[in-house]
Amino acid sequence: MRSILEITNLVKRFADSEILHIHHLVFHEKKRYAFLGENGSGKSTLLKILAGVLPADSGRIAWGAKGADFAYIPQRPYCFHLPVWKSITLGITAKNKQQKKEIAIAALDEVGIGALADKAEVYLSGGESQRAMLARVMLRERQALLLDEPTSAVDYEGCVLAEAALNKYQSQNGCMILFATHSVEQARRFADEVIVLQNGKVIAAGSAEQAIHDFYAIRTGLS
Repeated sequence: MRSILEITNLVKRFADSEILHIHHLVFHEKKRYAFLGENGSGKSTLLKILAGVLPADSGRIAWGAKGADFAYIPQRPYCFHLPVWKSITLGITAKNKQQKKEIAIAALDEVGIGALADKAEVYLSGGESQRAMLARVMLRERQALLLDEPTSAVDYEGCVLAEAALNKYQSQNGCMILFATHSVEQARRFADEVIVLQNGKVIAAGSAEQAIHDFYAIRTGLS
């Protein structure tokens, strides 16, 4: 399986404190990876660095042969003063306005908010905004998706729909999905491999079941 992304000796510091130190991780196409950890573990910081939002202090981030062909969704989605359908299709090529709206509604239906297509995006709830962002990124084919807590504000039904839509998207284009979550159950349910972070370091990694087992064993040992 082809490598999409490789991280080597990645370090981030704030003031005099080292908050992130990742020795080596490799990510492959067609797989789903979860960064699992509590608040402050380094999940969001790592994703921001991978997305180019935040600079690293040292280390190497190497994307595959196609380069950094990814979409990034931050933990708090940005919203526009536009109808949802129009916002998510900004930059999308279509024959006319009606076709563009139909494309948007089909994507919004996938994540369960097609009925909100004409609502101003700024008036969506937190969970609705997250689902709209997922619909937006799934309108284009990407090599990788970087998702920071993409369903943290979504109810269980919406979460199931979002995960199903991502599963369908991945099966169609073979992209890699890398998402941050604090939910052990979501990591177990949706990830092929789990990388557990604590204090900016990887403390367990591997198949979802093995990494989660190690995570609980480490927590029990620390307690």
